[in-house]
Amino acid sequence: MVRRPRALALSRAALLATLFVLGWALRVGLPGIDLTGIRFHYQIHSIRLSEMLATLAVALFVLAGAPILSRLRGSLAAFAVSAFALAGLAAASSLWALRPGLALLQGAHLAIWVAFAIVVVLVQVSPQRMAAMFVLGLVVQVIVGVAQAITQGNIGLWALGELRIRPGPPWSTITEGGWQFLRVYGLSSHPNVLAGHFAIGLVLCWGLAFGRRPAEQARLIVTWAALFVTLLLT
Repeated sequence: MVRRPRALALSRAALLATLFVLGWALRVGLPGIDLTGIRFHYQIHSIRLSEMLATLAVALFVLAGAPILSRLRGSLAAFAVSAFALAGLAAASSLWALRPGLALLQGAHLAIWVAFAIVVVLVQVSPQRMAAMFVLGLVVQVIVGVAQAITQGNIGLWALGELRIRPGPPWSTITEGGWQFLRVYGLSSHPNVLAGHFAIGLVLCWGLAFGRRPAEQARLIVTWAALFVTLLLT
């Protein structure tokens, strides 16, 4: 049995790990489940690694016995009620949706991230640590993305969720005359998704640099530049 202090520490670790892999497309299969006869089955019999870690962070936080309900007050309580209501509405749309199973699935996805957002507020991890972990995850994306731009294809990191990309359909490729350029995917599902994460990372880098020593600021400026250049490649 996991003791409460240890469960809380593990919840914080799972939260930081979630932020590190937040932009990754890596999906983990659910063993013993065969739903291949169902439309969109690929979204049902697997779950993104980030969602699995987010669920783990929530479960460990609950296991730690933290007084969640007593701390849900004011704006946080309003957010929780409205967000879970939205997730419930998404799930309820299965009553009239053309694909009821898919509607329920999306409602479950939304509920996971609502619960995770509440844990982020309550688990007491410093914003600096969370921002730094998110940016570190983006540094991995930079390395993979630059390698993809140079090789114009995947670099074989399929175990980490890298897609088997190559220039041309169906992959996102810029074509001009007879010239083609494969937009970088990194470890994400699409260049637009990766670009969105980079945009957030650029803002966080400036926030992390504020009040730091010159050497630390220099490292963050280099990181910001690397994110910006890779953003242009998306």
